Amino acid sequence: MEKPVVTVLYVMPEDKEYEVVIVEDVRVQSGYAVVKINGDNSTQDRDLYRVVNLSSKKKYTIPVKWNTNSQFAIEGKELVVTTNNQIGHPLGIDISGKGCKNTVFLKQP
Repeated sequence: MEKPVVTVLYVMPEDKEYEVVIVEDVRVQSGYAVVKINGDNSTQDRDLYRVVNLSSKKKYTIPVKWNTNSQFAIEGKELVVTTNNQIGHPLGIDISGKGCKNTVFLKQP
């Protein structure tokens, strides 16, 4: 059996905020891995995009608003995250108390 070229841990301490964490998609391009993760808390869920620099192993997390569908694409060296409609429990609120930054593009410097 062949050994992997690189092994990347995508888990971060803040993932403990969620009752259930599911990896939905993983893509690798231009020296980065992008992991789409769904975090679930009772009646709410949230997509998280974990960007991992494969050479430095640094991780960056882009959270999407609670109870929102999202998709992503990698275009060149840009991560494009799009959202459409609200999903889940209609009375769901942002339980983090911090709100959510709507980051759409992540460019490599």
